[in-house]
Amino acid sequence: MIKVIIVIVIAIVIVRKIMAAKDEKRWQEHKAQEERAVAQRNIDFLNAVNRGDRDTAQKLLEAGADINYIDWIITKNMSALQLAVENRDKDMVLLLLEKGAGVNLINEGKTPLDYAEDEEVKSILKKHGAKTQAEIVTAEEEAIKEVGGANNLGMRYYKGDGVEQNYEKAVELFRKDAEQGDAVAQYNLGNCYSNGEGVEQNYWTAVDWYTKSAEQNFAPAQNNLGICYYNGTGVVQDKEKAIELYKKSAAQGFSAAQYNLGDDCRVHFAYAEAAKWFEKAAAQGHEKALQKLIYLRQEGLY
Repeated sequence: MIKVIIVIVIAIVIVRKIMAAKDEKRWQEHKAQEERAVAQRNIDFLNAVNRGDRDTAQKLLEAGADINYIDWIITKNMSALQLAVENRDKDMVLLLLEKGAGVNLINEGKTPLDYAEDEEVKSILKKHGAKTQAEIVTAEEEAIKEVGGANNLGMRYYKGDGVEQNYEKAVELFRKDAEQGDAVAQYNLGNCYSNGEGVEQNYWTAVDWYTKSAEQNFAPAQNNLGICYYNGTGVVQDKEKAIELYKKSAAQGFSAAQYNLGDDCRVHFAYAEAAKWFEKAAAQGHEKALQKLIYLRQEGLY
């Protein structure tokens, strides 16, 4: 009887593994199919732009086409906006600008304005803040000269705000101000090392930069350094040190630190104290703090 049960259990395990493998295969096939559909939609969008088919281009954008997509075969590394500009297609240029095309994205060393030969198209682009590649370089050089300018410019590259997203460029700019003692730049550089964005991931170097920033009483850095100490990431674990850092950050009203303090209290069953910190963080719109606070109330824990 026992042997029969064992055989049945083994059979069930085998069947479940087979089913799991089939599910995984179906998921991978579905994922690949979606990726192909996305790529095809982007290619169809570029083709529509190239032939001046405004209606189709608009429909594809509404369906999720990437307005800044680039394909070497179709557009020789030009964005849709650059392509429309080169084609002197004013209506398409207006549509793409209306839909949020990157007016100053640099591809192959050129911005859309660099491609413009038609004076009316140039005028349209300039009204939307377009600059030539040379003008952008000059503006960046001037911005870097200002206090915190390199950090601010670095954040634009980090987010892709008006420029093509470039983590390596962001790191380069953060470092310029970080080495000059700018606390915000030090914090941003620490984040890049922690996340492996633009540099090889290195928690120990992240801790070094967080420490420099935290020593200047920068609340976000104090919180992130606290997380490192709490989890033993890039530093020897020291929860007392972590709590000390959380408190310094929370005292400045930083909601993430308030949440972290609340969560530490919660795991140590100090529910009333946890609720106090969750309330402070939730009042600033911290979603997780609000969820934890609701849970504590529902369970009658404070």
